[in-house]
Amino acid sequence: MQASHWRALAPTLLGALVAQAAMPAHAAPIELTYWSWNDDAKLVDKYNAAHPNVHIKFEKVPANDYDAKLLTATKAGTAPDVMLDQYQYIPTTVTGGALENIGPLGVDALKARYPAWVWNQVHLGDGTYAVPIDIGPVALAYRTDIFAKYHLDVPKTWADYAKVAEKLKAADPDVNISAFPTNNPEAFATLASQGGGHWFKAGSDSWQVAVNDSGTKKVAAYWQDLISRKLVLAEPVWSDAWYSQLQNGKLATWLAPAWGPAFLSSIASGTAGKWKIAPMPVWNAAQPVAANLGGSAIAVSTGSKHKKEAGDFAIWFGSDLQGSIWPQADAGTNFPAQPGGLTASVLNRPFAFFSGQPVNQVYAEAAKTVDGSWQWPPDLNKLMQSMSDGFGKVAGGSSTLPAVLDATQGVVVGDLKAQGIAVK
Repeated sequence: MQASHWRALAPTLLGALVAQAAMPAHAAPIELTYWSWNDDAKLVDKYNAAHPNVHIKFEKVPANDYDAKLLTATKAGTAPDVMLDQYQYIPTTVTGGALENIGPLGVDALKARYPAWVWNQVHLGDGTYAVPIDIGPVALAYRTDIFAKYHLDVPKTWADYAKVAEKLKAADPDVNISAFPTNNPEAFATLASQGGGHWFKAGSDSWQVAVNDSGTKKVAAYWQDLISRKLVLAEPVWSDAWYSQLQNGKLATWLAPAWGPAFLSSIASGTAGKWKIAPMPVWNAAQPVAANLGGSAIAVSTGSKHKKEAGDFAIWFGSDLQGSIWPQADAGTNFPAQPGGLTASVLNRPFAFFSGQPVNQVYAEAAKTVDGSWQWPPDLNKLMQSMSDGFGKVAGGSSTLPAVLDATQGVVVGDLKAQGIAVK
């Protein structure tokens, strides 16, 4: 899709460079505002110390409704100069006019550093709208004590996974192999992408929408079968009840993204030494495909008056392997989108919570086989709301996952057309 179909192009780089050249040597530092939901103050201080002509003002913005706040601020002319954004929201914020095409500011020169599937998350049409920072390749966290007690084999395929679920339920009806996340459609999208689903594709002048395509229907039928046979729970995640189940051994596995080890060790610290990480089960063992859940990139606002300086900060923050965010990878909180960030210390670091297992090795392998054709929609919120509502009905027994997909297809197509977005 051409950039003109996303929004009008911003002023040329030349004007920004001329303005910079005209700035007196004694002028005060250029001040830029940066939004993030992370605790990035120390990184910002590091950048400011090394760049006396620029001062980054850090504002921590809660993750809840983050992108809605960004779009509101964009319309009001109060958006920050630089901001984090999640991959799944980037098409939405680009469509909403919030993100600048920063490819010409030096970002396109970084393309070769990243896997193609990662770059596709920030490159839309003929524009590049962010610098990738971290990713969330998915693996299987499993309780070694439960698997040992009931003589369960770690599943390599989804067929294996269903058999393990059956064996576990027969041995202990109070333990479930996992929970289907009724309030987290992004997690289902991860499963769909691994199973061959392709929900959205941007053309030159329209979008193709296929939320209920054959690959996704296959995945939905699989999980619906497990739900119907009560082999998995169907419930909200990120809840106290879900945390408790992870803590007390009522859930034997969790599909954990690369940021999951740090999260799991924080909410279930009492289970240290009882978990390990294995590859995510696949549909075809001969042609393994992994999936991604989460990750973020750093972008520049269309409203910034200093786009060149904002772009320089974004490039440093997202891609400088020595200077910026990568020390956090050793803590298991950020997994580098850039393979060059996977140093020996990151790959081989033993995680005490997982009995010393170097779990990043599993995630590094997963990142190599993520399907690169997945694309997020130009309006994520309507998609997520429709699916969440439907998944709630699945949990209550009044609907099924395939039926939710059919309903969501209609809702999303209608929503895009109502916004004047052409749909095939």
